[in-house]
Amino acid sequence: MNKNIVFYLPISLLLSTPMLSFAEQSAKQQSTTSIEKITVFGEKTPAIDKWADLQTDFDRSFSIETIYSEQIDEKSIINVKDALKGLANVRITDQGAFNKTITMRGMNGGRTVFLIDGIKLADQGLSHSGAGEANLADINQIDRIEVVKGSPSVLYDPGATGGVVNIINKTAEIKDHFSGKYRYSNDSGYLSDGHSMSLSAAKYGFSTRIYGAKNNSDGYKIKNKDKLNSIIQYSNERQERIDTPYEYTGLGYKDESFGGNISYFDKALGKLSVSFAQYDATDMTFTHGASSSQVFRTDQLSRQNTLVYYSHPLHGDWHPLSLAYSESKLDKRVVLNDTQLSSRQLNLASGYSNHQWELDFGAQYTKDDAQTAIRAEQDYWAAYLSGSFYWDQLIITSGIRANYWSVNKLFRDNENESLRCQLDGAVGCLAPQNDFEPTYALGLVYRFNQHHNFTANYAKTHRQPNLYERIAFDSFWGCFDQCEAEHANNIELAWKWMNHQWYSSVNLFATRFDSYLNSKEIRQLKNVAALESCIKQGLCDPLKGEFNNQESDFFSSNIRYYSTHDVDNIGAEAMVRYQSFKGLEASLNLSFNKLNTNDPFVGNLSQPWELNLMLKKQFSFSCLSPWIMAEYRWVSNTPTVRQKEGFSAFNTVNLYAGASWSGLAFNIGVRNISNAQYHEPYGALDGLARSAFFNISASY
Repeated sequence: MNKNIVFYLPISLLLSTPMLSFAEQSAKQQSTTSIEKITVFGEKTPAIDKWADLQTDFDRSFSIETIYSEQIDEKSIINVKDALKGLANVRITDQGAFNKTITMRGMNGGRTVFLIDGIKLADQGLSHSGAGEANLADINQIDRIEVVKGSPSVLYDPGATGGVVNIINKTAEIKDHFSGKYRYSNDSGYLSDGHSMSLSAAKYGFSTRIYGAKNNSDGYKIKNKDKLNSIIQYSNERQERIDTPYEYTGLGYKDESFGGNISYFDKALGKLSVSFAQYDATDMTFTHGASSSQVFRTDQLSRQNTLVYYSHPLHGDWHPLSLAYSESKLDKRVVLNDTQLSSRQLNLASGYSNHQWELDFGAQYTKDDAQTAIRAEQDYWAAYLSGSFYWDQLIITSGIRANYWSVNKLFRDNENESLRCQLDGAVGCLAPQNDFEPTYALGLVYRFNQHHNFTANYAKTHRQPNLYERIAFDSFWGCFDQCEAEHANNIELAWKWMNHQWYSSVNLFATRFDSYLNSKEIRQLKNVAALESCIKQGLCDPLKGEFNNQESDFFSSNIRYYSTHDVDNIGAEAMVRYQSFKGLEASLNLSFNKLNTNDPFVGNLSQPWELNLMLKKQFSFSCLSPWIMAEYRWVSNTPTVRQKEGFSAFNTVNLYAGASWSGLAFNIGVRNISNAQYHEPYGALDGLARSAFFNISASY
């Protein structure tokens, strides 16, 4: 979940304490490391440090990309998952203005992990969108987003085979100051407008920051409006049959958020920080299903989080002692059905280093309590020890982490437990599910010279089914005690080259799952007479999968989690960055992944080759500091995307521009400038049609 919970650390990461990304002051005191910015809690990351970040990444044995707050403002990004679009082997599929799914290197669900300020975003699969509902965070308050891809993400979670997304929020600077910012944005693609404001101050070692935001989206703009209207009409007809009290009109949402933090810093005593965040979203309407999609709605989705962090400096070569405690609550309401999750986390970390080797150690405890129609809890304990050794041109990193899970099904006070235990399946008793499994890793970096290196790493990952995968009992059915924990072996090789203007890398990765948790739809015929009548009228043809949009009348269906075996995932990604001293920036990302398995329900996680290009020019001839930027995206059909509606390769172009003067900034842009009609792999919706946005901000 953060550095404290990590067993494996590449050298530069060891000094940075990534587990507690809010361990800002501790990282500052580790002047020997070049990765301070990763661990500094809320420290602002100026644009000139981007190349320094790449220099740090150059000596890592895994892949990482960073998104900065200025990029979020320039492209007027409205939520966290949209910010990840364009990264190599990170695919975001829109289901509406708010709901979006994510895969990293072809991995979804609990295999991708989100952190907020170094603390794992509690979710336990309850949001259905994979990797927690990361959009339950205020995009305007993000300082940067660090995206760690592949097996080394076990630094943060023992089962994150896809990767880790670490969202680092802004906090007040320690030096004396008083500042504020207001931002307004408008986006025709999501038919939305938004307001955000923040205030920050510091004096005599105390610092504080408060913020708030409000957004409203009325829909999701696509070129083929008839298709979307057809999906909405079909969904409304279905709602009438089940007598649901609302009508779908679009794919929008409303949200509000507020929060703040207060901290005190003293060189001798260390730093104490307390943070609070509240996010509430309502009326979230979205599509679900790739081939025969329909519209769903979440009435309310909220997240509340409190974090207390303390870092105490130690003497000599010892790293600061870091302690963090977090409490969070997730609440989802659909009609009269409530889903609730409460989570408590405690993290502890420290370390020791000298000129030739480094050692980090830590522990973590997490307790999650989930309640749907069924209630269950999961306790997780972890302790890790990791080290790095420098020898001439070689850096060797290794580590081991002990993991223990305990899952228990709970009963309400008014339930008869003895009677329940006479029943079978999810409505009955569940024997305690206890699991102890160590995870470990080994990595190396060999530097041929200061510009050229080769990296390799191996990691073993182990993931327990989350509470929803195990005990779900609604439209999804959990695997209960009939599924296995996921076991995987992960290998990654990379070649990197860098000078003062160019950075390039090529990564090859492979994962072998001995056991893999997946879901599939189970259908049962419930109305034989109605189906026979439809066939006789020539409206239905089961052999062709045609049911006249009446499948829900003929069949009852649910989605069940189950374990499958022998799943292989291979892929590659290439990254190029260029930066000139004349304000010119360019980037290239190219990636794909392919899953190989005999299970037909798993293959749709293969993602075709995708190319993303960016070119930006910053002008210096005016006090307005104008800039322009263009993005090009091309998505192929190799490996083949297999979906009922078919799939065609596509490309899109986006244009952006902006300027700033004193404390004022203005950004505009046009997405999909050619108004191409395209369809994301395995998605229900077409992509955004040509749409424009602008935002303006004032700060002091």
